[in-house]
Amino acid sequence: LRFEGVLELPDQPHELIGTKFSRPDYSLSTGRFQQSVVTYSTEKLTIKLGRDDMLSSKLRPHIFAYPIFADGVSWSYSWQSWNFEHVYQSLPAERHSGQVFRRSVSYHHLSKTFNSLTIGAGEYFILAGENIGLDLKRFNPFLPYSLNSHDSEADYYPGFTGDSDNSLIKLFLNWRKQSNKVSINLYIDEFQIDAVDREVYSDAILLSLSAENEFTVFGQRSKLNWGFSAANPNFGQHPGPFTTTTFASF
Repeated sequence: LRFEGVLELPDQPHELIGTKFSRPDYSLSTGRFQQSVVTYSTEKLTIKLGRDDMLSSKLRPHIFAYPIFADGVSWSYSWQSWNFEHVYQSLPAERHSGQVFRRSVSYHHLSKTFNSLTIGAGEYFILAGENIGLDLKRFNPFLPYSLNSHDSEADYYPGFTGDSDNSLIKLFLNWRKQSNKVSINLYIDEFQIDAVDREVYSDAILLSLSAENEFTVFGQRSKLNWGFSAANPNFGQHPGPFTTTTFASF
């Protein structure tokens, strides 16, 4: 059982840590608890409850801005060479034309490990609304999120042409050998199968490659952390209310 907490007090603009207010004439006039999480771990089960970074890849290069940590719960269960993980988090609310939108993100994946290689598939589901509460349908880790909109009516709000939810599919491959790690992630937001649809709508796909290599240079242990991404320009965009894949400045 472990507790971790982090308080940030910046002398920079408040947007840096995801808060809404600061006094430019006073240093350290704003702050945010970026982390406050309890973790319970056993050999097969890990449960996190509180505010934490539950979605990021550990191999992501440090040059990129880190996301603002969100409140929620995550759990993962490993059995032999299989692993299942589920995350549900409430994102910071956003405002548009005087209306406040609450946001949540759900994530789950199933993976299998073959010696040094792990492959898997998962889904993200971003939901926004005036008062979403705890939506059990979207909290259910064993339902395919991409099919949720097929059996329920979607919400639409003035000023937005799209509905209030957005689902993404993720395929991933991780390879680890001694001190070397490689991660390949394919994110699919939109994929058109029919030729007629392809003439009207474009795909929205992101391919990300990241790696971490440790080696010795002049007798000193060194680490190289690098990454590469390619995507359609419209990847992650969604015409609904704050249902894009952006999260604060990340």
